[in-house]
Amino acid sequence: SNGAFVRGASNDGKRIVFESPNDFTGENKDGNNEIFVYDTDLRKIIQVTKTGTQSSTGGTTGQTLSGRNCPGGCPPGQATALNAVPAISGDGTRIVFASTSAQLTDVSNADGNAEIYLATLPRGATAATIQRITETDGIKDSFDNNTPTINFDGSVIAFVSTRSLFKLRGV
Repeated sequence: SNGAFVRGASNDGKRIVFESPNDFTGENKDGNNEIFVYDTDLRKIIQVTKTGTQSSTGGTTGQTLSGRNCPGGCPPGQATALNAVPAISGDGTRIVFASTSAQLTDVSNADGNAEIYLATLPRGATAATIQRITETDGIKDSFDNNTPTINFDGSVIAFVSTRSLFKLRGV
């Protein structure tokens, strides 16, 4: 499909992770860039992220939640979340990616910086649980936290960051 960027595959080749603004599952009607996994055992595309446009908090200070995991896409607003550069663990159960969204977890992202997230998607599952890995504050930069990678079992995550300070998240 136009605009789908394959970013990796599990070691057995049964799960492929990609990003796209396309509506493969009926849950991306707003055309936001989302993270997807194709599972060959299930013969199904799974939409990992479900973010949409977010309304501004006023001024240039960032974003607030306008809807959390909106089925069919979130209502229009002033800012579009970016979910990008996913990588999948060798065992195919964990996906790391960068996102500017405030809709993936209950932790706000008021400055709109790109943060690193970990999605856990057990074999046979069709929905992921998402955990935010980084929490950086400051002026929005073009890269912030980006290009994550993950090892075979998901126990090590590495990424590039323009930030010098990270809040302790217990991860």
